[in-house]
Amino acid sequence: MEEQNKTILIGKDKDPYEMPLNLIQLAIYLRYFPLNSNRELNYIFGLFELDAPSRREYKNTIDFKTDVKERRNLLSINKGLSMELFTSGIFGYIDHPEEVHANCQSRQYRPQGAADNTPYRAVPNNFAQGGVPDVQIDYGDYSVILEVSAKYQPSIEHFTKQLEGALKHARLVREAGYDKPIYCLCINERSLNLVENKLALKTVKEGIKPTEQIYITVISIDDLATLGQTMDRTYEKEITKVSSEDLHQILKATMEKGGNGKFDELFMEQLKDLKGQSPSFYF
Repeated sequence: MEEQNKTILIGKDKDPYEMPLNLIQLAIYLRYFPLNSNRELNYIFGLFELDAPSRREYKNTIDFKTDVKERRNLLSINKGLSMELFTSGIFGYIDHPEEVHANCQSRQYRPQGAADNTPYRAVPNNFAQGGVPDVQIDYGDYSVILEVSAKYQPSIEHFTKQLEGALKHARLVREAGYDKPIYCLCINERSLNLVENKLALKTVKEGIKPTEQIYITVISIDDLATLGQTMDRTYEKEITKVSSEDLHQILKATMEKGGNGKFDELFMEQLKDLKGQSPSFYF
């Protein structure tokens, strides 16, 4: 691919952050999350410099109120933060948007003794806090927000809560003055192949008024990982040809299908069309 590593923006100040992994690495390592193996997860944390030695080096520690119990939460913090970085990085290749903003907390690091005018380095610190979407992407005529969950084997209650959280964040974006369509993609272990997940999505969607122009769907971690690998290995030239309008049509088609709408499958259909192997699904 032309761009091996994407730059995204992190933190409230939107500091540039170069992803340490390219698309195929992001797609492959994303599958480590459902495995929930400490060994694989710690490997990922090291790649993002979230391991203990790196956090000490960049003065990127977490200020815990207690010594032991809360420090155990560092695993959950790193897992959620890494998931936000993974999804931000992957979506940076989807229609190559100008700006992908991960709302994770960040720290600005300068080496000790460096002059005040020395450029700082922005480092991810903690996952996005309440009140903001995990990831925001503005495509001009519409916006996409990503709500991610790195929870291992999430319950249906957790799944529903994530959907409701995505809706809440979209409504806050709307209340802040944004007047264009907002598409919410919830990313977690659960797939829309399961009936109970479809029903939960349907229930949340029924509470959204058409005038709100807020749309919600779900893509599982495995499906996103497969999409990322397919994009890199099979359609690396076609990715650069996907326009924001193409993506908008894919999102609308996904939402119209409700619980049967699969963003990853429709996106791959568009890539196939661009490659000349099959007609587009929306023409």
